[in-house]
Amino acid sequence: MLNFMCGVVLVTLTVMMTFIPITRDVALKLVYLFRLAPPFAAGNGLLNVVFTDFFSSLDQKQYTPYSLNIAGYSMIYMSVETVVYFVLVLWVEYLIRRPTVSKLLEGGSSSMAAKDCSGKDEAVLEEEDRVRREATIDTMKAGGDVVVIKDMTKTYRGGKLAVRGMSLGIPNGECFGLLGVNGAGKTTTLSILTAEFPPSSGQVWLGGYDIADNPEVVRRLVGSIWSCTPV
Repeated sequence: MLNFMCGVVLVTLTVMMTFIPITRDVALKLVYLFRLAPPFAAGNGLLNVVFTDFFSSLDQKQYTPYSLNIAGYSMIYMSVETVVYFVLVLWVEYLIRRPTVSKLLEGGSSSMAAKDCSGKDEAVLEEEDRVRREATIDTMKAGGDVVVIKDMTKTYRGGKLAVRGMSLGIPNGECFGLLGVNGAGKTTTLSILTAEFPPSSGQVWLGGYDIADNPEVVRRLVGSIWSCTPV
């Protein structure tokens, strides 16, 4: 719809205004702003080429298709936009992959959901207690767990709870399998571990690095940390 509005509607509007003497000066000024949209710049330039002879007689000048007032400005605009918009896309993609920015955009609740421990196995409760007691950067650097998840919760926009209070540690060299039914939060957990999404609450360390503070470093370590792909 945006391309249609910029490439068809605005072009048609400016052409109509150009042919009306009272609005021609306004139209000639508006095109400099509208050319910031590549569809308009392309459409406007092509139409001007078609009407080259008309504009030549109207302005009493000999224009060619490459004249600035015909297709020249449009080509200059699109050449610059090709570089600027490409860099802008890369920068936006970089920003939205930052956990802090992604968390802000998602607008997920950071409050800790109430935990129900009644259905948890004893081994799970022991692991959670161990992680809460021992999971520090110092212990990890001393050769402890290489992957640590501490009270991690993920709540999506609208209040959908995907992961609730997960805590576990994975020692270096261990082949770890992540199992669960559909909707259990496996994909969300792996997305958080690869720094694609930020957790709503809790902390996650990989190789001694907090993913919230060092997402780029964490992504470089993913291949070496995950020696066996979780399922």
